[in-house]
Amino acid sequence: MPDNPPSMLLSCAARVLEDAAFVLTEPAEEPPAEQEGAVRACIRFHGSREGFLQAIVPVEACTVLAANMLGVDPEDADASERGHDALKEILNILCGTVLGEAFPGSNMAIGLPTLCAAQKASLVPGPGDTFACLLTEEGFPVTFVLHVDAEQGATS
Repeated sequence: MPDNPPSMLLSCAARVLEDAAFVLTEPAEEPPAEQEGAVRACIRFHGSREGFLQAIVPVEACTVLAANMLGVDPEDADASERGHDALKEILNILCGTVLGEAFPGSNMAIGLPTLCAAQKASLVPGPGDTFACLLTEEGFPVTFVLHVDAEQGATS
């Protein structure tokens, strides 16, 4: 694991959003208030380490991601219809990027990204490390949470 996991997560998230969705981000100064109607997506990983990566993004930001990835205006019907898919694809790319940085050379498998509002209770982290990064994308708050389970056989 890198010396500064939150910084690594922030750097990876900014790079993925810029490269995949042409979105420039800035670190957020403070955590956003609980967002009514925010989209939560998650992806699990396993291998030498297990855990999950979660994104919490306003619906409007999902539409911007989709529009940029599709090359259409945010007002286009395709952008609003594919907002959730765009977020899941960003999460998939980000998970691969983060795992490559955090655990280079490790054999890891990534699950399928899903919307996880209904699964919120199943994402309560167990023993291990949890890191978050907060970004501002096009004026919208974006939160990524990485949880890495404790190593098997590790004691505290």
